[in-house]
Amino acid sequence: MNGCKGIAIALVVTLACALAPAQDDMLWRWGTLEPAPGTVVAATPDGLVFVGVGGERTVAWSEVRRVDGPGASLVAPFATPSRLLWRAESRLARLDKRGAEPLFEAAADAFAPGAARRAALLGLLECRLARGAILPAVAAWEETLVLPAVAGAQGSSAVDLATGLAPALPPLMPISSSDVAGAPSGASGPLVRLWLRLAEVGAERLWLEAGDLGDVMSWLDEALPASGAGRSFAGAVLLAQSGDALDRAAGRERLGEFASGQPWTAAWVELALARADAIDAARDTSEARHDGLDLAVYRLTGLALARRVMHTLRELAGDNAAVLLERAGRTEDAIALRAALRRAQHSVPTAPAGGASNGDESS
Repeated sequence: MNGCKGIAIALVVTLACALAPAQDDMLWRWGTLEPAPGTVVAATPDGLVFVGVGGERTVAWSEVRRVDGPGASLVAPFATPSRLLWRAESRLARLDKRGAEPLFEAAADAFAPGAARRAALLGLLECRLARGAILPAVAAWEETLVLPAVAGAQGSSAVDLATGLAPALPPLMPISSSDVAGAPSGASGPLVRLWLRLAEVGAERLWLEAGDLGDVMSWLDEALPASGAGRSFAGAVLLAQSGDALDRAAGRERLGEFASGQPWTAAWVELALARADAIDAARDTSEARHDGLDLAVYRLTGLALARRVMHTLRELAGDNAAVLLERAGRTEDAIALRAALRRAQHSVPTAPAGGASNGDESS
């Protein structure tokens, strides 16, 4: 009997050794001094599948410096694009968006569709927004919506995961001719088409003149899933700016559902409600219209001065407030407001240009 027990224990030990992964690889990650032992299971466009002390996990390519061991051959095809992505993210962390943009672009081109390409596109979106390249930013945003993200990977403020919307790009955002000219070749998805159409009809003119938003609503349906949270929110923002009084009232009511959300959703709501106030004032023939205009300008100015609001929204709100004053014949007030907003923007503390290095090689 004891002999049988010994044989059984030996079999269990042998089986456990056979099932346990041989830790023949050494994973070096950026910013670490010691490698992690384990086994490379696979190298995919989503990341490096690695079994180590904590079990199996997918490591983002921007974290992988190199692998020593048998798994190095699997990692080799990703060596150049992963280093590009690490360099791009390192520059972005140091707020060097001008230097980061071409690196993100090269990394996005180098990776096949997957989580790594999505990470590169999110970085590219952030850099393009920083220099005011709206349509190129929309092209990057659109592609992120169909690419997966690695579970547990660091998110991006450029695209909201819950809605798929880009917080810095509210509906009816004006687009310049230079934006249209700067659109990447081959960018022709429904979101890009939506923004091109808005550029053609004049996004700013639509709400200033309280125009018919029927076409814009149908374009939005093409660009975003009708059942998604993003479509619902963007639709409510547009509806509140409709030329039809009943639609505006319905839009205002629907926006109440989103007012207590994140800072960016609250900013979209405030922008839409201020524009709705401006439309009401323009349609009002009584003396109260002046109070309505002042309320709209007040709300837009408050948004332009808000510290937690993205710069694209602050600039848009400030410009909207000044345009309303100009259209009302209050040119001097508009000039004074623009000057005050410029001074306020210059007084906002800027983040340091440098930052902690993410490794020991030049990025």
